[in-house]
Formats: sequence, structure tokens, C-alpha cells
Amino acid sequence: MERFIKGEGPYRFIVDMSDTTAVYDFDFYTRIDTHRADLPVETAIDACWMSPSGDELTETVYLPIAREVYAPYRAGLRPSEPGVWILTVTFPNPPKGLTGLGLVSRKNPMVE
Repeated sequence: MERFIKGEGPYRFIVDMSDTTAVYDFDFYTRIDTHRADLPVETAIDACWMSPSGDELTETVYLPIAREVYAPYRAGLRPSEPGVWILTVTFPNPPKGLTGLGLVSRKNPMVE
């Protein structure tokens, strides 16, 4: 699945991780519409996962910056609680020209 949210955020993604026989991969993508040559190499993003029962897990990760960005976020994720999770992502200092944020999610069979 893939979803792109335009604008400045926060970006809220609904992620179904109900299948207990699978692991999940997630990637972020975006586009920076600017002609500036002084873009930072990377930028911090704050990710907050809310479990189906309402518990929250937060982390800060770094997204590489270029005009076109596609970056792995998490691979082989097996949630502690199956169900529908909510991922909310914010940019504390968004790069100029940020058009939005997309999330690609893949469900893969669990390998034992």
C-alpha cells in the first residue's frame, strides 16, 4: 500500500498490521520543490506509533534530503500488538519546498 499526504503535516497514516503471520516493511518518500543548492543532507522527523490499545511509541529518525526522496524506514517489523496502528509523522524543521510525505507499506510472510 502507498499513501501520500500533501502539505506541511502532521502526517497521519493508518496502518493495518492485523496479520500475525506477517512482518511489515515501511519506506518514506517525498519531493522537495526548490531550486536552492543549500539543502541540508538530512532532516529529523518525529514518528509516533499509536497501538490499537492506545499505547504510544515515539522516535526521531533522519530522512535524507534531495529533490526526490525514497528512503527505507523500518524492515521486518512485527508489531507487539496486532491490529490497526496509527503512525503520525512531523518534521520539527521541515526543509523549504517540502510537498508532503508518503508512506509505502508492504506485508511479507514471516520467515521462521
